[in-house]
Amino acid sequence: MSIKLKGSTDGSVTLQAPADTSPTGTDKTFTLPTQDGTAEQVLKTDGSGNLSFADNVSSGRNLIINGAMQVAQRGTSSTGQTTTGYKTVDRFRVVMSSGGTYTVNQSTDAPDGFSNSLHLDNTATATPGAASLLTVDYAIEGSDVQRLDYGTSGAKSLTLSFYVKSDVSGTYTVELFTNDGDSFIGKTYSISAGEVGTWVRRELTFTGNTATSIANDNTRGLTVVFWLVAGSNYTGGTFNDGSWDTTVANRVDSNQVNLSSSTDNDWYITGVQLEVGDVATKFEHRSYGDELARCQRYFQKYREPRLRGVGGGSTHLNRLGMTLPVTMRQAPTVTSTNTFAWYDGTGTGSINTFTATYNFPDSIELDSSNSVSVPNAMTGTTATSRGLVVYNSNGAHSGEILLNAEL
Repeated sequence: MSIKLKGSTDGSVTLQAPADTSPTGTDKTFTLPTQDGTAEQVLKTDGSGNLSFADNVSSGRNLIINGAMQVAQRGTSSTGQTTTGYKTVDRFRVVMSSGGTYTVNQSTDAPDGFSNSLHLDNTATATPGAASLLTVDYAIEGSDVQRLDYGTSGAKSLTLSFYVKSDVSGTYTVELFTNDGDSFIGKTYSISAGEVGTWVRRELTFTGNTATSIANDNTRGLTVVFWLVAGSNYTGGTFNDGSWDTTVANRVDSNQVNLSSSTDNDWYITGVQLEVGDVATKFEHRSYGDELARCQRYFQKYREPRLRGVGGGSTHLNRLGMTLPVTMRQAPTVTSTNTFAWYDGTGTGSINTFTATYNFPDSIELDSSNSVSVPNAMTGTTATSRGLVVYNSNGAHSGEILLNAEL
């Protein structure tokens, strides 16, 4: 049996019932929702024939890691910041050059549905010079953006969505930057006077780059840049306004807000999502454990490192090593802070300094031995060839191992 719906002028749509409903032989009834859905939504069933509209989304669509600002391995607050670096929230870098002084923190001020945001609080003003800048950026490996087909006629569009709150009304520039070819495309969003101090969601769509391809490797491929301060070196030309460009003076809108103008200025962001296509979908939430593992490809911090090794006698370690829980982007740079305790089954001592000996993306090997150049690397005496463990002695030591493979 079928039902045919004819158009007012021409054409028709046919709804065809299945030829056989075996093995049960029962009739099938589907109840439509009482209201229409929104654009891009699809009908879903509850298993009992009741239909409703739902978002047509798939997991893995967000190219941004830690977009909800959940993970902050380095700490939740960093004061007096004037230089570039990863400060608190993982994967989001603050880039500074004569753009003021800031406290950067992982804030609990967030819109509905989120627990955290990245917050920049101006604590000392600055008058921007030509080369001054303040940005928050997020870098994506080239191998993770090959689906975009940049450098071809089929280059795909990207849509960026985010929640933002600011004490400064005006125009803000956001850009995509390809590190291969140094090309960029910018769009602006506005905070109105009535929106100051409130959370708002913004959506921006960027056309694909048909001229410049992105190398398929583990270096910076595509970077999302949120501008907060920009000198005339970046605003002095004609703003590209949605067109790919390579002239530096065209990077930022000339009306760009200056966040460094007052110590009353604050800027918050969370819910950052970058996805293929022209439509912004609902934010793709991930568990904390999932986001942490993704972040650990770029940075890992250990307060109680799982270091195991062999003692060489007379305050000398032959080698300590650990296998990393997540393979990093490349062999990490290893640094240590404060002191650790060691134990060899009978004796104990402390370690003040580690030297990275062999580092790999999935493991590290460290030495710590007294020498003329490092006379106090270790204390205590361990027997030759005796196994050692490193620990933090129930909080008596505060050592940390930091592994950095950031882009």
